[in-house]
Amino acid sequence: MLTALGNISEQKGSGTSNYNALWVTGTKHFAKGLEFNANYTWSKSLDENSRNFQGIVVQNSLNPFLDYGPSDFDARHHFTFSGIYELPFSGNRFKSGWRIGTIAQLQSGNPLNILAGSPVQGGSAISAFTGVANTIRPDLNSALPSVGSTLIQNNSNNSLNGLIQYFSAGVCDPTSKTACTGSETFVLPVALVGGKDSFHFGNLHRNAVVGPGFEDVDFSLTKTTKITERLRNEFRVEAYDVLNHPDFANPGTTALPGSTTFGIIRATRNPTGDAGSSRQLQFAMKFIF
Repeated sequence: MLTALGNISEQKGSGTSNYNALWVTGTKHFAKGLEFNANYTWSKSLDENSRNFQGIVVQNSLNPFLDYGPSDFDARHHFTFSGIYELPFSGNRFKSGWRIGTIAQLQSGNPLNILAGSPVQGGSAISAFTGVANTIRPDLNSALPSVGSTLIQNNSNNSLNGLIQYFSAGVCDPTSKTACTGSETFVLPVALVGGKDSFHFGNLHRNAVVGPGFEDVDFSLTKTTKITERLRNEFRVEAYDVLNHPDFANPGTTALPGSTTFGIIRATRNPTGDAGSSRQLQFAMKFIF
């Protein structure tokens, strides 16, 4: 008795990646408990896909190498400076054992992958495009948008007041006669040909826009008190983002006409934690034996 064969699935792993960097570091130990360390990295990482997602992750699965571009984690510039100073106080237990330290980090932003939202006809999204909208990029109508942090004020949409416009959010939907003026930066990759929708892959490169950078300065004050020969007490005061410098999260990256999220920053880099969201103080004490 013959049994019908089932489907045979074939999985093939292919891809390329390239990383080049210049790394410079310097360390200096001075007399009387003062030392500094600094390092700078100038790098560039390129690949077709930086993450191990399941399913389709490239725009054109028949030619994934068209997605070759900056890696999702690429950061062109990164600088770190740290310093420790043993304060020159001595005498009794209260005066001795003080130490201050600081760490400053400066890093350029990570790439942003701009995706095309679903074109709209008759008040609803085109269903044929919706299923692949998470991989299709729009067409670039003009030069890449310049990036910066512009506060939105007195906007006709009150929900946007006080938010940050990071790059131009002008989007043209060719299926809508009233949505395009010719000055939009991005164009959804669809056209009406013979009265029918004609879709294509957008010409915008993967990860073509760079997101907000990161700047952070942390500070610590430590007091170590000797209790006995083997027992010590350490008290620490630590300040994260001591300058209270705002580090913004990435803006919305789905291109849609009239979107209230595309190109707009609505939050800081991290809502909680010590990674640049706001100034935070921490007190700690431990016994060492």
